[in-house]
Amino acid sequence: MPNNDACKAYLSKIKWQDGFTCSKCGHTKGCEKSGYRYHCYSCQHVESATANTLFHKVKFGLQKAFCVAFEMSTSSKSISSIQMGKRFSIHQGTAWYFMQKVPKTMKSS
Repeated sequence: MPNNDACKAYLSKIKWQDGFTCSKCGHTKGCEKSGYRYHCYSCQHVESATANTLFHKVKFGLQKAFCVAFEMSTSSKSISSIQMGKRFSIHQGTAWYFMQKVPKTMKSS
């Protein structure tokens, strides 16, 4: 099973597959930094692979977040945040909040 670092690498690969564009200034020149981040040469902004994604500021780990999103997108019946919290050892409130973001993100993309 992939770990948090592998999940970040995957997000980075998808996010910047067509090259880097700074989300602050739109500049396309920058360099890749450690931890799957990009540094913009123009405005000095450093952007992580998770920034402006469903996984931005996830506190319970990317691996668990990927699993929750996968379960929600492939399950034919709805799963409660209580069940999801127990299954992935996260607080029910945290599971509920993240689970609210998944369908919104799926609709927008």
